[in-house]
Amino acid sequence: MVQISVALIASCWQSEEAVQQPPYRLASARPYSRAMGTLVITTSTSWDSFGPDLIVGVVTGLIVGVVLLFAQSRAEASRDRRNSQFAWESFKPKISAAAHRTWDMDMDKMLPIPEALSTLDELVSPEPLALWASHLKRRDEALELAMLFPNQRASFDSRAKDIEASLGMLAAKYTDTESEETIVGRIIRARIYRFPDSEALQTVTGLDQFNLMRVTAIADAMEAEPRMAGSIERYQAGASLYTDTIIRLRTLLNPPEDG
Repeated sequence: MVQISVALIASCWQSEEAVQQPPYRLASARPYSRAMGTLVITTSTSWDSFGPDLIVGVVTGLIVGVVLLFAQSRAEASRDRRNSQFAWESFKPKISAAAHRTWDMDMDKMLPIPEALSTLDELVSPEPLALWASHLKRRDEALELAMLFPNQRASFDSRAKDIEASLGMLAAKYTDTESEETIVGRIIRARIYRFPDSEALQTVTGLDQFNLMRVTAIADAMEAEPRMAGSIERYQAGASLYTDTIIRLRTLLNPPEDG
């Protein structure tokens, strides 16, 4: 009776082993063991290549990211360059038209400032000219000159007002009548514009030789005053800068035709 039970148990154990025995053998599998009728398979993992593989993956990802970032940056730069070039080319005709406006040099007052300068400032100020210049592949001298006008207008306006303030203050010291003040002021303004005195006297009537000599002497004395001399020097420097800039801009935007 006992022998039969042992044989039966051994037979059942072998049958269970046959069922649980896998149809294949893992290359890395270690010998398996039986525990409470359960088949336990233990495997081993090699950690030797994990570190190098991780480093390679990280480096590869960084390289790919840098390449993509560079390609995107170049594409954006190319788009910005095209947009800025188109905007500047479209803006040039307006600049050219404003630059050709004449300067009415008034002998009775230094203001307003040249019409071309005020118009150019009004055109240029709202536009991102500095941004356009930074996007362009090559330096554009006309664009760089156009960016100067807002500062030139502020400087020109300030210096013209300084001239008028100096004239008013010194006229009270040197002239006796309003008519005399007017004539002396016209003479000094003509000199500031680098015109001869006769240019200022064309519209003056009833001025005899004695009074002509008097107003000329007063103009000389006022012009020699340090305040007036400094005002004139600053104004003429700003006027020369403006004139040079506007002439150069006209040439760049409307180059003379060959032949």
